[in-house]
Amino acid sequence: MPFFILVIFHTVLSSGSGSSSDHFYPSGKGIRAAYFPSPSSFSPSSIDTQCFTHIYYAFLQPEPSTYKLYVTQFDQARIPEFIKALRTKNPPVTTLLSIGGGDNNAQFRWLGNRGSRALELSGKPRLLLTSAVYYASKFPFYGGPRSYPAGAISKYWDWASPMCYDYHGSWENFTGMKAALDDSNSNISTRYGIRLWIEAGGFGFSLRQLVGILLISVSGPWCPTQKSHRGSAKVNGIGAPALGVGPRYGVLVYHQIVHFNKRTNATVVFDAESASYYSYSGRSWIGYDGVQSVDVKVRFAKLLGLGGYFFWALACNAWKY
Repeated sequence: MPFFILVIFHTVLSSGSGSSSDHFYPSGKGIRAAYFPSPSSFSPSSIDTQCFTHIYYAFLQPEPSTYKLYVTQFDQARIPEFIKALRTKNPPVTTLLSIGGGDNNAQFRWLGNRGSRALELSGKPRLLLTSAVYYASKFPFYGGPRSYPAGAISKYWDWASPMCYDYHGSWENFTGMKAALDDSNSNISTRYGIRLWIEAGGFGFSLRQLVGILLISVSGPWCPTQKSHRGSAKVNGIGAPALGVGPRYGVLVYHQIVHFNKRTNATVVFDAESASYYSYSGRSWIGYDGVQSVDVKVRFAKLLGLGGYFFWALACNAWKY
């Protein structure tokens, strides 16, 4: 699984002071966030803000030498459009800039050199400072065990968002779920990762500061994997041998999956353990999240008392939340 951190900070000044993030939970219902991929043709005015409390603008990159944000001409036009469209929405939502993303490691240095200042703007309402983190609080890295500084996260960040996805993909020779809730064959699952973060609460980390990505839509580099498989009726499930990534580089958005299922009369299966769907027809196999996935994973977040949830990504889904 790839490993990286995203640094995310609020683009709109928020009221309030102090380290408590309670006032960032609208109506006490928790955070319901989503990423807005800026290159998409999806208009920010089309976002249904009844479904969300926070929208991340993805992504801006820091300059590798100065760590200043690199704002392209495209972003200079897109960001005002993004903010203006959402500012006039009812109900309103909070907008944030997402810095980093992908395999960019400069966000580590940016956080160390700049990020700590985000909460120290004298005489001004403070900003939100959050980060997307690995799905588990403990992990092997460069040959040794590593863990996040939960105490520092609790002190300096408003919340952390474990990236509970990318568990399986094109680097493997078998079918697998991108965002499995449970996996009886391994520790690579959302339940396992969130449990480690909950255990980190002993270091002062609050469950209210844990906003897990329990949902993944079907688009972008973290989309569900479409694979060619061996086609035997006995090996059509999760963990079946795969020959390689399927058409479109293994990337299908939700409406394309729905179309594929109808066009090919594919067999569609909901896997209760992973809380994910998969479908297969001929030599093609697709794993993805759908309506029932959303219901199960949101219930999971509420049952644990997490601060909320977020998902990747807007413009790539076709269901209501």
